[in-house]
Amino acid sequence: MTKDEAKKQVIDYLNKTAQHVFEVQVSRYNEERVYLKVFKTEDGGFKVLDNGRIRDINVDNTVNYYGGNAKNIIKQSLFLDRKATSVRQNKYVMAEINKQLEAASV
Repeated sequence: MTKDEAKKQVIDYLNKTAQHVFEVQVSRYNEERVYLKVFKTEDGGFKVLDNGRIRDINVDNTVNYYGGNAKNIIKQSLFLDRKATSVRQNKYVMAEINKQLEAASV
């Protein structure tokens, strides 16, 4: 698999993931659940809101380092050892996400 194919695969996966909101367990020892949401930025990059923190996903660096396994690495960084369920994007969920975004950006 070439780097271009791997990058396309990662971007397709992140675009699909960005369409959903996930409720995830904080850790396997803690039953508390938080929201996880992937956002596409205006410049074509991706950010993740996870447990009230925003972090970047650097697709180019991940593909350059991991090559054809980059999608699995990103998937594991988002969901490994965490029980995740997709939830509806209703007013309450979106209000909670907006609240977390405001708190994280301040």
